[in-house]
Amino acid sequence: FFQAEDGVRDKLVTGVQTCALPIYARFRTRCRSTIATRRGMRRGRWHLLLRLVAWLGVIAFSAEQPDARCFAQAGPDGGPKKADRNALPWADRAPTGDDGLPSDRTARRLLVGLEDSQLELLRDNEPVGAGEQETLERIVYRLSRLSPATFEQYRSPAASLEELAEDPSAYRFQIMPVRGRLRRLEAIAVPPEMQQRLEFDRYWRATIVVEGQESHAMELYARDIPEGWRPSADADDAVGIDAMFLKRGVEVEGRQQLVFVAQRVGWLPDRVDTARGITADWVRLAGAGFDVSLFDRVRTANGLAIGKSEREPFYQMLAAVNRLRESEERQPLASADGTPDPSLQFDIAALLQKPRQQHGRRMQIRGTARAVKRVLVDDEELQARFGMKQYFEVDILVSLGDQTVRLGKDGPILANAFPVTCCVLEIPAEWQEKLAASGVYRLRESAVVEGYFYKLWGYRSEGTEQFARESKSAATAPLQVSPMFMASRAVRESGTSAKPESGTFLGTLWLVAMALVAVVLWGFYRSDARRRRMPSPDAVDFSGLSEIRPAEPDVAPP
Repeated sequence: FFQAEDGVRDKLVTGVQTCALPIYARFRTRCRSTIATRRGMRRGRWHLLLRLVAWLGVIAFSAEQPDARCFAQAGPDGGPKKADRNALPWADRAPTGDDGLPSDRTARRLLVGLEDSQLELLRDNEPVGAGEQETLERIVYRLSRLSPATFEQYRSPAASLEELAEDPSAYRFQIMPVRGRLRRLEAIAVPPEMQQRLEFDRYWRATIVVEGQESHAMELYARDIPEGWRPSADADDAVGIDAMFLKRGVEVEGRQQLVFVAQRVGWLPDRVDTARGITADWVRLAGAGFDVSLFDRVRTANGLAIGKSEREPFYQMLAAVNRLRESEERQPLASADGTPDPSLQFDIAALLQKPRQQHGRRMQIRGTARAVKRVLVDDEELQARFGMKQYFEVDILVSLGDQTVRLGKDGPILANAFPVTCCVLEIPAEWQEKLAASGVYRLRESAVVEGYFYKLWGYRSEGTEQFARESKSAATAPLQVSPMFMASRAVRESGTSAKPESGTFLGTLWLVAMALVAVVLWGFYRSDARRRRMPSPDAVDFSGLSEIRPAEPDVAPP
């Protein structure tokens, strides 16, 4: 500030103001604006860095595929989530194997509840008449209640039909494997008074001829037949049966009839018939011993968890795939130029929309393997029947391309990738090593599996349950569905290497990023503190004004 006594000397000044004047108002406004701008810049930098930290955290801990949240099947310990809700229903069940029967039994004693006097009504060299009908129906009922393992446990070595015809009493009530061709099929009605006691209203009589033994024929009675079969007088289907021999019958059309009874008639098609839905893949599985009529049990369970009734088709199909291992290993998974075989193209739309028409279809699954789990087959009966002690469950994410999938009517929408579960018998050695330490190995690696479609598996997942909690429209959590395949092996894509699960890697990366951000923030803080201590280059120092002395007058006072 300048005052009059400071002595203003200027030719343009016509008067002197004697009060203080703020002649630096524009400078003060500019200083206040500069300070506010700098403070705003500092706050903006802090906000920007905080957003950057949050963004890095989101990337680190949610870098899975968009649908991975709906894919998780296991808990943190690698076991099934929440009290084994997704475990196989027979996994924790102690093997009985005897269906309540004493251990020192013969095949005859499988017919519990039938007296010897009733069985003596089955007379050789006579047709099955009205007097034997009730006994036969009760035998069918009793055998239908036995487990396949129990029925197979009492299987005797196969005997020729000629041997049975020559000495029927020596083989009576023995269970033996038979393969032949179905020639005739007819339904037999159960009398109304017996239907409630037997729990079925009809059963079936099948005439079967064994190749090379055409002079004899099997007259087989069974409760169940494949759904695709109809009564016919000129049938021609390949069948495989474990049947109990009852008696020698009479000659029909020049063939000696031998009477058998079985739980069911197994279907082993050996010719492609597109009109009846018999595909080359079915023929291949049947040639390895898989009864394709077991798909009848699976069709009604698509989209659901695996039930107890699926124990037989599950392991029988896995065993058939095991027998096909050598022939499939000799076949390349791709053509010479590396492109997949078009006949094996993975069709997610068909699997999800029409799974009933896809059972047993052979496909090639290419995607990113995310988890590998060892499953021990500790049931001694299963080990003895199917010759396996373990298999591996490989979870693969398959690209959806530009498709999206909605789970249920109002469920979550999955994009980019979709989970596929493959039960395989062989995995790469590198995966085996990782599984040695724990039962589950989580990874991110390109893999190829060539397998047979089993069913559309439904299971609980963390993602679907979270969706139900967050969604007001979903009363209950929808099931996550996953196509399940059976395969002999899983193969790593050439040119790829194992990558660990991203959780640990990205978590470490996030910590490193946090440390770098902390260093940057510390640098910003030091820079701001140093700037606050330094004078502004535009500031004017007024401290010396207190030392200004009035100038001596030019003319001495009178």
